[in-house]
Parts: sequence; structure tokens; C-alpha cells
Amino acid sequence: MESNRPRPLAFDPSKHKVLNTELKQLYTAITRARVNVWIFDESEETRAPMFEYFKARKLVQTVKDSETGGEVLKLDHCYRGSGINRS
Repeated sequence: MESNRPRPLAFDPSKHKVLNTELKQLYTAITRARVNVWIFDESEETRAPMFEYFKARKLVQTVKDSETGGEVLKLDHCYRGSGINRS
């Protein structure tokens, strides 16, 4: 699934350092979850790249949040470990 989003502009070491830290935390959450992992971000713009990535790889179910009406991703426990590394 291709996106119409433009590529990021220039490499910014400080922003990529923050991203690297957040990805490590996400990896820990996914691999340590006992049942499900729910992924949500209030900003549609900032969550879009990760949501599109997970949906394109069919790693998640899309669920509508009953309180905000926003999109929430549900990563089932069956994807722990090897599932998240599928290509």
C-alpha cells in the first residue's frame, strides 16, 4: 500500500533519537503484552504513518474509540514475537 505522504525532509539527529527511544518502548510493549496492545494517538496527523504501516502489513485490527470516535489499533496477542517481524 503506497501512501501519498511526502518523505521527511532532512535527517535531524535529535528527532531521530526521540523516535528511536519511542520505537524501543513500543517494541517492549508489544513483546511484553499478555493479551492485547492498543495503540492510539490523539493527533491524526502524527499517528497516520504508524497506523498506515501496521494496517498495510495486516498486523492490527482497526477499532473505533467509543469516547472520541477516533481510530484505535488493536494488536492481538497472536502477533507477539514473530508476527511483528513479518514482511
